[in-house]
Amino acid sequence: MSRKSQLKLQENLSLRINKARRFPANKLCFICGEKGPQNICLNFYTFICMKCSGIHREFNHRIAGISMTNFNEQQVEAIEKGGNLAAQQHYFITSSYQPISSPSKEHQIRQFIKDVF
Repeated sequence: MSRKSQLKLQENLSLRINKARRFPANKLCFICGEKGPQNICLNFYTFICMKCSGIHREFNHRIAGISMTNFNEQQVEAIEKGGNLAAQQHYFITSSYQPISSPSKEHQIRQFIKDVF
């Protein structure tokens, strides 16, 4: 594949990620509800904030910065099928999911990630 084709493909994948990012559920961190998450947890295809991504890393979850990662086709398809709403429906079928109200409570975030994932 030529360099020009690779750049065009990557541009298309980035546009698709940004489209998925605009869905209402993806505009907030899946864990704490902070606005404008800048990362995606590639283990669960959820949009998460910087603080929660650091805690996910403690559990060896794969984190990708939205603006700094060259996603491949399979990852983009999984993100399009996944996202925060799909994760809520998968992990919280029988309970009423509420993000942790205070992103400053790291111990609650850590326990939530440990319990849910």
